[in-house]
Amino acid sequence: MRSIITSRTSPIPRTISTAKQAKLRAVGAAPLPNDEVMDWNVDALHQSHVDEKRFRQNAITRLQEEQSKLQNRLDKPYDDRLDGFIEPDFFEP
Repeated sequence: MRSIITSRTSPIPRTISTAKQAKLRAVGAAPLPNDEVMDWNVDALHQSHVDEKRFRQNAITRLQEEQSKLQNRLDKPYDDRLDGFIEPDFFEP
């Protein structure tokens, strides 16, 4: 007889033979989780992944904004020089 472990979010059932279950019990392995525990674990992993993606996207957005701000600071004096607001002698040592 086989025990089928399924989760409502995973379409792939995992099967464990009765013999393997007996071996796991004999060595003192923890009992196999029931469907409720498996579902809770799957949901927790999904939520963790969503949180990680959100954190990374926020970090990327923040770094892109910082890069844009710094690039604007570098471009402004160059544009002022091209427009004649800053004399060329200002840049000469």
